[in-house]
Amino acid sequence: MKRRNFRITAPLMFPGHTGIRSVGRRLVMSTAWATLACIALGSVLSSPAQAQSTEDTVVFAAFGGSIQQIMQTHVLPGFTKQTGIKVVYLAGSADKTFAQVQASASRPDIDVLWSNPTTHLRAKQLKLLEKIDPAQVPNAASVFPKFRDPEDIGIGMGVNVFGLTYNRKIIAEKKIPVPGSWDDLWHPSYKGHVALYNIDLAFTSFWLPALAKSMGTSTDKMDSVFSRLATLKPNLVAIPTNTAEMSTLFQQGAVWLAVNTNARTYQMRDEGMDVEWVAPKEGAVEFMNYLDPVKNAPHPKAAQALINYLLSPQAQKVLAEKMYFGPVIKDLALGDKLARETYYSPGATKLLVPIDAADLAQKIPSWTRRWNAEVAR
Repeated sequence: MKRRNFRITAPLMFPGHTGIRSVGRRLVMSTAWATLACIALGSVLSSPAQAQSTEDTVVFAAFGGSIQQIMQTHVLPGFTKQTGIKVVYLAGSADKTFAQVQASASRPDIDVLWSNPTTHLRAKQLKLLEKIDPAQVPNAASVFPKFRDPEDIGIGMGVNVFGLTYNRKIIAEKKIPVPGSWDDLWHPSYKGHVALYNIDLAFTSFWLPALAKSMGTSTDKMDSVFSRLATLKPNLVAIPTNTAEMSTLFQQGAVWLAVNTNARTYQMRDEGMDVEWVAPKEGAVEFMNYLDPVKNAPHPKAAQALINYLLSPQAQKVLAEKMYFGPVIKDLALGDKLARETYYSPGATKLLVPIDAADLAQKIPSWTRRWNAEVAR
Protein backbone atom coordinates (compact mmCIF):
# COMPACT_ATOMS: atom_id res chain seq x y z
CA MET A 1 0.00 0.00 0.00
CA LYS A 2 1.32 3.41 -0.89
CA ARG A 3 2.34 5.48 2.13
CA ARG A 4 0.39 8.68 2.56
CA ASN A 5 2.10 11.71 4.03
CA PHE A 6 -0.34 14.27 5.37
CA ARG A 7 0.75 17.90 5.27
CA ILE A 8 -2.29 19.90 6.25
CA THR A 9 -1.75 23.33 7.72
CA ALA A 10 -4.74 24.89 9.38
CA PRO A 11 -4.84 28.56 10.30
CA LEU A 12 -5.25 29.49 13.92
CA MET A 13 -8.85 30.25 14.71
CA PHE A 14 -9.83 32.79 17.31
CA PRO A 15 -13.60 32.50 17.71
CA GLY A 16 -15.31 35.63 18.82
CA HIS A 17 -12.18 37.78 18.65
CA THR A 18 -11.43 40.33 15.95
CA GLY A 19 -8.48 42.01 17.63
CA ILE A 20 -8.28 45.33 19.40
CA ARG A 21 -7.61 48.08 16.93
CA SER A 22 -8.28 51.76 17.24
CA VAL A 23 -10.33 53.45 14.52
CA GLY A 24 -9.62 57.10 14.04
CA ARG A 25 -12.51 59.55 13.91
CA ARG A 26 -12.24 63.25 13.32
CA LEU A 27 -14.10 65.24 15.96
CA VAL A 28 -15.04 68.89 15.67
CA MET A 29 -15.38 70.57 19.05
CA SER A 30 -14.43 73.69 20.86
CA THR A 31 -11.02 73.93 22.50
CA ALA A 32 -12.61 73.85 25.93
CA TRP A 33 -14.66 70.75 25.27
CA ALA A 34 -11.67 69.02 23.66
CA THR A 35 -9.58 69.73 26.75
CA LEU A 36 -12.24 68.35 29.08
CA ALA A 37 -12.61 65.23 26.92
CA CYS A 38 -8.88 64.58 26.99
CA ILE A 39 -8.76 64.95 30.77
CA ALA A 40 -11.68 62.55 31.20
CA LEU A 41 -10.21 60.00 28.80
CA GLY A 42 -6.84 60.17 30.50
CA SER A 43 -8.36 59.49 33.91
CA VAL A 44 -10.13 56.39 32.57
CA LEU A 45 -7.06 54.93 30.88
CA SER A 46 -4.85 55.53 33.89
CA SER A 47 -7.16 53.78 36.34
CA PRO A 48 -5.89 50.18 36.91
CA ALA A 49 -8.76 49.39 39.25
CA GLN A 50 -11.32 50.26 36.62
CA ALA A 51 -9.44 48.30 33.93
CA GLN A 52 -9.22 45.21 36.14
CA SER A 53 -12.90 45.37 37.02
CA THR A 54 -13.75 44.51 33.39
CA GLU A 55 -12.12 41.05 33.53
CA ASP A 56 -15.22 39.19 32.40
CA THR A 57 -13.31 37.38 29.63
CA VAL A 58 -10.26 35.13 29.48
CA VAL A 59 -8.48 34.11 26.26
CA PHE A 60 -7.35 30.49 26.39
CA ALA A 61 -4.95 29.21 23.69
CA ALA A 62 -5.32 25.43 23.61
CA PHE A 63 -5.52 22.40 21.34
CA GLY A 64 -8.23 22.00 18.72
CA GLY A 65 -10.07 18.93 17.46
CA SER A 66 -11.61 16.55 19.98
CA ILE A 67 -9.82 18.29 22.86
CA GLN A 68 -11.48 21.59 22.01
CA GLN A 69 -14.86 19.88 21.78
CA ILE A 70 -14.46 18.22 25.17
CA MET A 71 -13.17 21.39 26.82
CA GLN A 72 -15.95 23.58 25.46
CA THR A 73 -18.68 21.04 26.13
CA HIS A 74 -17.73 19.46 29.45
CA VAL A 75 -15.07 21.54 31.22
CA LEU A 76 -15.16 25.27 30.54
CA PRO A 77 -18.93 25.83 31.03
CA GLY A 78 -18.43 24.97 34.71
CA PHE A 79 -15.83 27.73 35.00
CA THR A 80 -18.12 30.30 33.41
CA LYS A 81 -21.02 29.23 35.60
CA GLN A 82 -18.88 29.48 38.73
CA THR A 83 -17.13 32.77 37.94
CA GLY A 84 -19.19 34.52 35.29
CA ILE A 85 -16.05 34.78 33.14
CA LYS A 86 -16.45 33.95 29.45
CA VAL A 87 -13.72 31.82 27.85
CA VAL A 88 -12.58 32.77 24.35
CA TYR A 89 -10.98 29.63 22.93
CA LEU A 90 -8.03 30.01 20.55
CA ALA A 91 -7.44 26.64 18.87
CA GLY A 92 -4.09 25.45 17.53
CA SER A 93 -1.11 23.20 18.16
CA ALA A 94 1.25 23.95 21.05
CA ASP A 95 3.93 25.22 18.68
CA LYS A 96 1.55 27.50 16.81
CA THR A 97 -0.05 29.03 19.88
CA PHE A 98 3.40 29.49 21.43
CA ALA A 99 4.46 31.34 18.27
CA GLN A 100 1.37 33.54 18.65
CA VAL A 101 2.38 34.43 22.21
CA GLN A 102 5.94 35.11 21.15
CA ALA A 103 4.88 37.31 18.23
CA SER A 104 2.57 39.42 20.41
CA ALA A 105 4.87 39.63 23.44
CA SER A 106 4.82 43.44 23.51
CA ARG A 107 1.03 43.49 23.53
CA PRO A 108 -0.35 40.01 24.32
CA ASP A 109 -3.90 39.05 23.40
CA ILE A 110 -3.70 35.59 25.03
CA ASP A 111 -4.15 35.08 28.78
CA VAL A 112 -3.45 31.36 29.31
CA LEU A 113 -1.36 29.12 27.11
CA TRP A 114 -1.78 25.34 27.10
CA SER A 115 1.82 24.16 26.63
CA ASN A 116 3.70 20.93 26.16
CA PRO A 117 7.00 20.48 28.03
CA THR A 118 9.17 22.04 25.32
CA THR A 119 6.96 25.04 24.54
CA HIS A 120 6.60 25.60 28.30
CA LEU A 121 10.37 25.65 28.65
CA ARG A 122 10.89 27.93 25.65
CA ALA A 123 8.27 30.38 26.90
CA LYS A 124 9.97 30.44 30.31
CA GLN A 125 13.39 31.06 28.79
CA LEU A 126 12.01 33.97 26.77
CA LYS A 127 10.34 35.39 29.90
CA LEU A 128 6.89 35.30 28.32
CA LEU A 129 5.15 33.85 31.37
CA GLU A 130 3.96 34.94 34.79
CA LYS A 131 4.19 33.02 38.02
CA ILE A 132 1.30 31.18 39.56
CA ASP A 133 -0.12 33.36 42.34
CA PRO A 134 -0.89 31.09 45.33
CA ALA A 135 -3.43 33.59 46.63
CA GLN A 136 -5.38 33.39 43.39
CA VAL A 137 -4.64 29.71 42.65
CA PRO A 138 -5.13 27.94 45.99
CA ASN A 139 -5.72 24.63 44.19
CA ALA A 140 -2.04 24.61 43.26
CA ALA A 141 -1.30 23.46 46.80
CA SER A 142 -2.94 20.11 45.98
CA VAL A 143 -0.77 19.43 42.91
CA PHE A 144 1.83 16.67 43.27
CA PRO A 145 5.30 18.27 43.61
CA LYS A 146 6.64 16.48 40.51
CA PHE A 147 4.01 18.21 38.37
CA ARG A 148 4.84 21.73 39.59
CA ASP A 149 7.32 24.02 37.89
CA PRO A 150 10.31 24.56 40.23
CA GLU A 151 9.89 28.34 39.92
CA ASP A 152 6.06 28.23 39.92
CA ILE A 153 6.03 29.68 36.41
CA GLY A 154 3.10 27.78 34.96
CA ILE A 155 1.93 24.45 36.35
CA GLY A 156 1.13 20.91 35.20
CA MET A 157 -2.52 20.20 34.46
CA GLY A 158 -2.64 16.62 33.15
CA VAL A 159 -0.48 13.66 32.17
CA ASN A 160 -0.54 11.80 28.86
CA VAL A 161 1.30 8.50 28.38
CA PHE A 162 2.84 7.40 25.07
CA GLY A 163 2.63 3.77 24.10
CA LEU A 164 1.09 1.66 21.32
CA THR A 165 -2.42 1.89 19.91
CA TYR A 166 -3.67 -1.09 17.93
CA ASN A 167 -6.79 -2.10 16.02
CA ARG A 168 -8.14 -4.85 18.22
CA LYS A 169 -10.56 -6.31 15.65
CA ILE A 170 -8.01 -6.60 12.84
CA ILE A 171 -5.30 -7.96 15.15
CA ALA A 172 -7.71 -10.70 16.24
CA GLU A 173 -8.88 -11.47 12.69
CA LYS A 174 -5.30 -11.70 11.39
CA LYS A 175 -4.25 -13.74 14.43
CA ILE A 176 -1.39 -11.32 15.11
CA PRO A 177 -0.06 -11.39 18.69
CA VAL A 178 -1.06 -8.37 20.78
CA PRO A 179 1.79 -5.84 20.52
CA GLY A 180 3.85 -5.19 23.62
CA SER A 181 7.14 -3.68 22.45
CA TRP A 182 8.40 -0.83 20.31
CA ASP A 183 9.98 -3.60 18.21
CA ASP A 184 6.52 -4.70 17.08
CA LEU A 185 6.33 -1.63 14.84
CA TRP A 186 8.85 -3.43 12.59
CA HIS A 187 7.06 -6.80 12.62
CA PRO A 188 6.29 -8.10 9.09
CA SER A 189 2.67 -8.69 10.10
CA TYR A 190 2.14 -4.92 10.08
CA LYS A 191 3.62 -4.24 6.65
CA GLY A 192 1.84 -1.23 5.13
CA HIS A 193 -0.28 -0.63 8.24
CA VAL A 194 1.85 1.33 10.75
CA ALA A 195 1.55 5.06 11.39
CA LEU A 196 3.81 7.54 13.18
CA TYR A 197 2.91 11.17 13.77
CA ASN A 198 5.11 13.62 11.93
CA ILE A 199 8.00 14.97 13.99
CA ASP A 200 6.61 18.50 14.03
CA LEU A 201 4.00 17.14 16.43
CA ALA A 202 5.38 16.67 19.94
CA PHE A 203 4.14 13.08 20.05
CA THR A 204 6.99 11.76 17.89
CA SER A 205 9.74 14.04 19.18
CA PHE A 206 8.98 12.82 22.72
CA TRP A 207 8.92 9.20 21.60
CA LEU A 208 12.38 9.27 20.02
CA PRO A 209 14.34 9.48 23.32
CA ALA A 210 12.41 6.44 24.59
CA LEU A 211 13.17 4.55 21.39
CA ALA A 212 16.84 5.48 21.74
CA LYS A 213 16.87 4.23 25.33
CA SER A 214 15.26 0.94 24.29
CA MET A 215 18.06 0.52 21.72
CA GLY A 216 20.78 1.09 24.29
CA THR A 217 21.79 4.51 23.03
CA SER A 218 21.13 8.13 24.02
CA THR A 219 19.88 11.37 22.52
CA ASP A 220 23.53 12.33 21.93
CA LYS A 221 24.04 9.32 19.66
CA MET A 222 21.06 9.04 17.35
CA ASP A 223 22.62 7.64 14.16
CA SER A 224 21.50 4.10 14.94
CA VAL A 225 17.98 5.32 15.77
CA PHE A 226 17.49 7.12 12.46
CA SER A 227 19.05 4.22 10.57
CA ARG A 228 16.51 1.92 12.16
CA LEU A 229 13.63 4.30 11.50
CA ALA A 230 14.57 4.28 7.81
CA THR A 231 14.01 0.51 7.79
CA LEU A 232 10.44 1.06 9.05
CA LYS A 233 9.33 2.55 5.72
CA PRO A 234 7.90 -0.73 4.31
CA ASN A 235 5.56 -0.90 7.31
CA LEU A 236 4.49 2.76 7.22
CA VAL A 237 1.20 3.59 5.57
CA ALA A 238 1.04 7.23 6.68
CA ILE A 239 2.70 9.97 8.68
CA PRO A 240 -0.26 12.02 9.95
CA THR A 241 0.24 15.53 11.24
CA ASN A 242 -2.56 15.62 13.81
CA THR A 243 -4.76 13.36 15.91
CA ALA A 244 -7.81 13.75 13.66
CA GLU A 245 -5.91 12.26 10.73
CA MET A 246 -4.69 9.38 12.88
CA SER A 247 -8.26 8.68 14.03
CA THR A 248 -9.54 8.62 10.46
CA LEU A 249 -6.84 6.15 9.43
CA PHE A 250 -7.75 3.81 12.29
CA GLN A 251 -11.44 4.16 11.50
CA GLN A 252 -10.81 3.28 7.85
CA GLY A 253 -8.77 0.21 8.84
CA ALA A 254 -5.66 1.55 7.09
CA VAL A 255 -3.68 1.68 10.34
CA TRP A 256 -3.36 -1.35 12.59
CA LEU A 257 -0.59 -0.13 14.89
CA ALA A 258 0.71 3.32 15.88
CA VAL A 259 2.66 5.19 18.51
CA ASN A 260 -0.02 7.14 20.37
CA THR A 261 -1.15 8.34 23.77
CA ASN A 262 -3.43 6.48 26.14
CA ALA A 263 -5.69 9.55 26.21
CA ARG A 264 -6.20 9.74 22.47
CA THR A 265 -6.70 5.96 22.21
CA TYR A 266 -9.45 5.90 24.82
CA GLN A 267 -11.09 8.93 23.22
CA MET A 268 -11.19 6.99 19.92
CA ARG A 269 -12.64 4.02 21.80
CA ASP A 270 -15.38 6.27 23.19
CA GLU A 271 -16.10 7.38 19.61
CA GLY A 272 -16.87 3.75 18.73
CA MET A 273 -13.56 2.51 17.33
CA ASP A 274 -12.36 -0.96 18.29
CA VAL A 275 -8.93 0.13 19.49
CA GLU A 276 -6.81 -0.62 22.54
CA TRP A 277 -3.70 0.87 24.09
CA VAL A 278 -0.74 -0.91 25.66
CA ALA A 279 2.38 0.23 27.46
CA PRO A 280 5.44 -1.32 25.79
CA LYS A 281 7.68 -3.49 27.92
CA GLU A 282 10.52 -0.98 27.46
CA GLY A 283 8.45 1.61 29.33
CA ALA A 284 5.77 4.10 28.32
CA VAL A 285 6.62 7.79 27.99
CA GLU A 286 5.45 10.55 30.32
CA PHE A 287 4.10 13.69 28.64
CA MET A 288 3.03 16.62 30.80
CA ASN A 289 0.54 19.29 29.77
CA TYR A 290 1.09 22.75 31.28
CA LEU A 291 -1.07 25.77 32.00
CA ASP A 292 0.99 28.94 31.50
CA PRO A 293 -0.23 32.43 32.41
CA VAL A 294 1.08 34.91 29.85
CA LYS A 295 3.07 37.91 31.04
CA ASN A 296 1.29 41.28 30.62
CA ALA A 297 -1.87 39.47 29.53
CA PRO A 298 -5.00 41.58 29.11
CA HIS A 299 -6.91 39.64 31.80
CA PRO A 300 -4.34 38.55 34.43
CA LYS A 301 -6.81 37.87 37.25
CA ALA A 302 -9.13 35.92 34.98
CA ALA A 303 -6.11 33.92 33.80
CA GLN A 304 -5.23 32.89 37.35
CA ALA A 305 -8.90 32.10 38.02
CA LEU A 306 -9.07 29.79 34.99
CA ILE A 307 -5.91 27.95 36.05
CA ASN A 308 -7.28 27.56 39.56
CA TYR A 309 -10.51 26.07 38.20
CA LEU A 310 -8.70 23.62 35.90
CA LEU A 311 -6.81 22.34 38.95
CA SER A 312 -9.99 21.88 41.00
CA PRO A 313 -11.22 18.37 41.85
CA GLN A 314 -14.31 19.02 39.73
CA ALA A 315 -12.35 19.90 36.58
CA GLN A 316 -9.59 17.32 37.12
CA LYS A 317 -12.18 14.55 37.38
CA VAL A 318 -13.91 15.64 34.18
CA LEU A 319 -10.55 15.83 32.38
CA ALA A 320 -9.88 12.26 33.49
CA GLU A 321 -13.35 10.95 32.58
CA LYS A 322 -13.73 12.67 29.21
CA MET A 323 -10.14 13.20 28.06
CA TYR A 324 -8.27 10.46 29.99
CA PHE A 325 -5.72 12.92 31.30
CA GLY A 326 -3.89 11.69 34.37
CA PRO A 327 -4.88 14.04 37.21
CA VAL A 328 -2.15 16.13 38.84
CA ILE A 329 -3.85 16.72 42.20
CA LYS A 330 -3.84 14.53 45.29
CA ASP A 331 -6.67 12.46 46.74
CA LEU A 332 -9.00 12.37 43.73
CA ALA A 333 -11.49 9.48 43.66
CA LEU A 334 -11.63 8.01 40.14
CA GLY A 335 -12.40 4.32 40.54
CA ASP A 336 -10.01 1.47 39.74
CA LYS A 337 -10.54 1.27 35.96
CA LEU A 338 -10.18 4.99 35.27
CA ALA A 339 -7.26 5.32 37.68
CA ARG A 340 -5.48 2.48 35.85
CA GLU A 341 -6.15 3.91 32.41
CA THR A 342 -4.96 7.40 33.39
CA TYR A 343 -1.91 6.20 35.39
CA TYR A 344 -3.27 7.98 38.45
CA SER A 345 -1.05 6.70 41.24
CA PRO A 346 2.50 7.41 42.41
CA GLY A 347 3.40 3.79 41.68
CA ALA A 348 2.14 4.03 38.08
CA THR A 349 3.95 7.26 37.30
CA LYS A 350 7.22 5.72 38.52
CA LEU A 351 6.96 3.24 35.64
CA LEU A 352 7.05 5.99 33.03
CA VAL A 353 10.13 6.99 31.06
CA PRO A 354 10.80 10.67 31.87
CA ILE A 355 11.93 12.98 29.08
CA ASP A 356 14.42 15.82 29.53
CA ALA A 357 12.56 18.70 27.88
CA ALA A 358 15.58 21.01 27.93
CA ASP A 359 17.70 18.43 26.13
CA LEU A 360 14.88 17.69 23.71
CA ALA A 361 14.36 21.36 22.84
CA GLN A 362 17.99 21.59 21.74
CA LYS A 363 17.86 18.40 19.69
CA ILE A 364 14.54 18.83 17.84
CA PRO A 365 15.84 21.09 15.00
CA SER A 366 18.55 18.62 13.95
CA TRP A 367 16.22 15.64 14.44
CA THR A 368 13.61 17.33 12.26
CA ARG A 369 16.10 17.72 9.42
CA ARG A 370 17.10 14.07 9.70
CA TRP A 371 13.48 12.92 9.95
CA ASN A 372 12.50 14.79 6.80
CA ALA A 373 15.51 13.47 4.90
CA GLU A 374 15.66 9.89 6.17
CA VAL A 375 12.16 8.89 7.30
CA ALA A 376 9.42 11.07 5.79
CA ARG A 377 10.73 11.06 2.20
